[in-house]
Amino acid sequence: MATSPARQPLTEDIIYHIGLCFLPEPWEKAPTPAEGGDFEMDMYCLRRLTYLSRATKRLLEPLLFRFVLLQTPQDVVHFYIDLIQIPRIQKYVRHLACVTRRRSPGNMLDLRVNRMLGGILDERIGGRENKLSLMKQGAAWEPFVNIFSGMEEAPEEHLGPYLKMRGDVDYMIRSILLSTTKLKTLVWHLDEFDRVETWVPRVLKSAVKSDHALLPDLEVMALNYHKVTRNDRYSHLQDFSWERGYWKNLRRLVFYDTDFDDGFGNMLYRAGRVGDLVPVEELIVRAKKGPDISSLEVFSAPAVSHHLLFRPLSEDTFRIFEKVKLLDISFGYFSPRNESGSVMLEAFVHWLGAPERLHLTGHPPPFKALARGTVHSRLKSIQVKEWKDEEDLEQDEMRQKAEDWWRSHSAVVPNLEEFVVQRIGESKVCITKP
Repeated sequence: MATSPARQPLTEDIIYHIGLCFLPEPWEKAPTPAEGGDFEMDMYCLRRLTYLSRATKRLLEPLLFRFVLLQTPQDVVHFYIDLIQIPRIQKYVRHLACVTRRRSPGNMLDLRVNRMLGGILDERIGGRENKLSLMKQGAAWEPFVNIFSGMEEAPEEHLGPYLKMRGDVDYMIRSILLSTTKLKTLVWHLDEFDRVETWVPRVLKSAVKSDHALLPDLEVMALNYHKVTRNDRYSHLQDFSWERGYWKNLRRLVFYDTDFDDGFGNMLYRAGRVGDLVPVEELIVRAKKGPDISSLEVFSAPAVSHHLLFRPLSEDTFRIFEKVKLLDISFGYFSPRNESGSVMLEAFVHWLGAPERLHLTGHPPPFKALARGTVHSRLKSIQVKEWKDEEDLEQDEMRQKAEDWWRSHSAVVPNLEEFVVQRIGESKVCITKP
């Protein structure tokens, strides 16, 4: 009777490729709530496979920590402790999405979560009395201490014995960013809270002053913009230093939940002087989803002065975008903008010129923005998806209007090769070069 051949173990290549099947590559945005459950299940399966044996751990642990999604304060605390207790994983992280949501102090859910965070300390570091020691092991500790240099208050006063969702989690997030130096993609959505602790935006800048290499390999940064109080707004763009020599590999900058005519300009100016040129090639601005916009302050100014509203405070203010090749913007519905175009877009192309590719969603063809006498020699492609109103032109009329504009402004856009116009929900209209 013939014996069956001995079962051969899986080769390392096969095991590694099985692990790759669980990873959402490429990953340049945080999973939506609908996708978050699938991501967590994939990571659960990959974790089980990784720690099946020493061999699988050696092969797959770099994949397990390649993508990190922090959705809750508990996720932040666990991962912060992981980086301290297992320092080798710091070099594995390539993509980080921090979309941790918090609420105002005193919220009953906050109180419950705070108790859960305390339970994590009891379980993982032997008790809450060891919290300060844990904080001092974080990569943000030295920059954090430097912030309070020369002040009467001690840094320890801000990181007391009880774990809190506000300052403590903010501190841990910044420690994570300072530890994961191989990061290529950062998705950082602003937490929902009423105010920002004064020291919070200063930690990463303090690290830069101490010559810390802050995310030297970062290629994609995706941030959002949030109204903290009635009169105050905040963006994580304020956390970063834009000094000479940093962000040499940053190629794509994404702003979520941001109106280009409202939050974008304020966000840019709040970032301060940007110093040396940053090689951002793709600037993507995504409007906040929600009801139609009822008013925008910039549209109350005389139209003739629109391009002056966002006049740079200094020559360096717009330089962060000087090398942009793709400007991709989506706009929320706002009737005056649908007719006359974006004020900020007009200012952007006035001060910097149009990039190679201009993609606009929820916006009319940018005739006005491109007709101020500046020659846009870099512009090669225009793609527009505009909102549809009842009084809009038919497609043939729209095509003719775009062709007439291109013909009469060929000297302004001498290298334009493609002009595509469509209304949201309708087929494309491609205008041929005259």
